[in-house]
Amino acid sequence: MDNTKSGRRTFIKSSAMGMLGTIAFPDFFGSYVNSDAKENVNSAFFMNKLTVRKNRATTLPVGRYVCGHFIEDGFGSQTEGMRAEMLYNRAFKEHYDLGEHIYGAINIHKDVYGPSRAFWHSGYECCEWKPIGGEDGARMSRTIGNCSFMDNDSLRLITTQDNGGLTQDRLWLDASKTYTFQLMAMCEGVKYSAPIPGYPEPRSTRIPTVPLNIIFTDEVSGKVIHKEVFNIRSVVEPHELKFNTSGFTGWARLSLVTEKPAHLILAWSSLRPNDHIDGWRLDVVNHLKSLKPSVIRFPGGCFASFFDWREGVKPRESRSPKYSYYWGGLHANEAGLDDYLNLCDMIGAEPQVLVRMMAGSPFEAYEMVQYLNGADDTHMGQLRKLNGVIRKRKVKLFEMENEAGRKWPPLQYAEEFVKFAVAMREADPDIQLMLEVYSYGLYWLDQMLEIAGKHVNYVITRSLDKERLIMYLDIIRKYNKAKGTDIKLSNSEWLPNANWVRPFDDPEYPQEFNWNVAPQMDDRKNSRTRMIRWFYALNAATTMIDFISLGGEFELANFNNCCNTWGGNVIEASKEAAWISPAGLVMGFFPGCEGLWPLESSLEQAPDDKYKIISSVALETKDGGTRVYLVNRSDKDATVSFDVQGRFISGECLKADDPLARTRPDGSDISRMAVAAANNTVTLPKYSLTKLEFTAV
Repeated sequence: MDNTKSGRRTFIKSSAMGMLGTIAFPDFFGSYVNSDAKENVNSAFFMNKLTVRKNRATTLPVGRYVCGHFIEDGFGSQTEGMRAEMLYNRAFKEHYDLGEHIYGAINIHKDVYGPSRAFWHSGYECCEWKPIGGEDGARMSRTIGNCSFMDNDSLRLITTQDNGGLTQDRLWLDASKTYTFQLMAMCEGVKYSAPIPGYPEPRSTRIPTVPLNIIFTDEVSGKVIHKEVFNIRSVVEPHELKFNTSGFTGWARLSLVTEKPAHLILAWSSLRPNDHIDGWRLDVVNHLKSLKPSVIRFPGGCFASFFDWREGVKPRESRSPKYSYYWGGLHANEAGLDDYLNLCDMIGAEPQVLVRMMAGSPFEAYEMVQYLNGADDTHMGQLRKLNGVIRKRKVKLFEMENEAGRKWPPLQYAEEFVKFAVAMREADPDIQLMLEVYSYGLYWLDQMLEIAGKHVNYVITRSLDKERLIMYLDIIRKYNKAKGTDIKLSNSEWLPNANWVRPFDDPEYPQEFNWNVAPQMDDRKNSRTRMIRWFYALNAATTMIDFISLGGEFELANFNNCCNTWGGNVIEASKEAAWISPAGLVMGFFPGCEGLWPLESSLEQAPDDKYKIISSVALETKDGGTRVYLVNRSDKDATVSFDVQGRFISGECLKADDPLARTRPDGSDISRMAVAAANNTVTLPKYSLTKLEFTAV
């Protein structure tokens, strides 16, 4: 292991690969392929031997939150893909371009971003409202301080010709579903109030009314799917229609049309299928349930550093889309803390909330904890009641800022951590707080703990290197022993290695990926095209094996990300469908390992296999049996003999014939199959993740 110190950063380069993303943070590492590893490495001609002993290898069982995920709001159509809302920009806001941060984060040149990318699907489309007849047919402006029904203003729409209005394309309708469309609107004129009972109508009041046609049409043929008229009066009021598609499935266009020129004020709109669950897409919720994440981090990420949580807990009709400050583009503001907690309740996951410190204050954080965990008669508990929220649980995991090194040096961050911790525990003394150290590196950990340690429950690293993780644990163990604390290690946002163990068949598809290169024009050379592939998922499996092998001292890990984000996910959610990604298939293979004990084991591999082509971990099951996970990243089947106490019961694996395999809404290149054993040997298919079960002794 090569240790290099640069100022306040400590870089430790694994013998297995170069560093991952060290420009910004010294703690981002992968651990799989050396820069000179160009040969085709495999162990097909060597009898690999797995030996498992019934001695426990760690002081604690596997961490209860090691199979976690991460939802970053305002980034990569993530919550937009998970939520049931079908309209883009439902509050008719002005257009916002994506920020430059985006293209750097996904390694794609701005000029080639779009549908031609391998990771692209309709979930990334942003179909703006368009005036019918162009600018000559309809003029749009903001009311600026007037008619502030959702935000500080609304859209003023002036149709200047017959059959003018607005239209939005690329809405996917399904014949098996019914839908609800809503519109909050008024026409310009004397604002009308109906008199209370017993009082006559004002004689001089003429109530302006504008008929507004709501028309859904087949985007291809123009055939009308459904049409209804809303009578828009000079008082803002909600309008609603429920409809089915009369057997139509496909791409539809929504048009809001006035038959004659008119002046309208449009506050907000909504289109959702009626099978949604508290605003979440049914198919996405079902997939999440199948993946069984133990913990979900929300709402960021860098997004959360600049988002006021109070903007997300308003009633939906008052919750306006916003400009996404850090990432650019329009943040739909579709899911706030209450919605997120409902999702966690649905799928049985522990919530992990990120606290903004950079643009926030200790008092703001105190109020958030009180809103989440306080009694109904507290100040923020009363706000929660006004929002109609019945809290089913308390939130205990709070992550103290994301990438704090963007603002503070290490020791100043630790001091700020203490200020926030004291304030937040005034609202709930039982919460658990997470201190990030990945921005600063291993060198600073003991000093940061000296300042903040008594307030810390978790230390957050982003390292994937097992040797480095053990170095973190050594420092934490020493501190825990000296201070009587019980601090655990975690990784709140981990990306698998994007390198591979051998060259690809396509020589233009790089074996290695450099996270520090400029955004790419070539689709084969950006990170997101790699993230949708099976080799990336197998790298994730190898990392999970390393995490699990550390036991419960390494208690929590959040895979990055949950949905969409241009391929880096466990679930893809287009407008038409949702499906599990290759990485999602892998992450869904590990739940159930929490609470099991890592066992002492060894895997003897081919003498020249220094790149860990086969990875393994053995666990003691709750009934005293043994479970073994094995990853074969070779391009050949690998035979493994096993010396395990107990009788082989069953085995299953995920496999693909090509490391560039992927999943799609209509099928998958990756298959699941049973694995049999004979004469204490098992064959691991090439490019596979396998799980074996053995009885107790």
